[in-house]
Amino acid sequence: MAGRADFLADSALQSLQALKIDSLAEILDIGSYDGWILNQIYSRGGFKNLVGIEPRNSNIQRGLHLRKILKMEDTARHLCGTLDDSRNLKLLERFEFATC
Repeated sequence: MAGRADFLADSALQSLQALKIDSLAEILDIGSYDGWILNQIYSRGGFKNLVGIEPRNSNIQRGLHLRKILKMEDTARHLCGTLDDSRNLKLLERFEFATC
């Protein structure tokens, strides 16, 4: 689950800090894969209002299963869908920060 995702999580956390985005902000990860980046934004940055949208349900389930095995708390909401789905659900309008 780690590796390149840690680099992306570090970049997101640095951006959140540089932009002075409050930990109560709502954050969206488009193409969230297994949710590792969202988990790191939560565990290392304290952000709790997290949503990931991923087109492959198997990726979402893999991440949920691995975090359960590793006994890692997961506060993110994981949605199966595409960027078009997020537009249809008007998700993009309610987030202060998005990763992709």
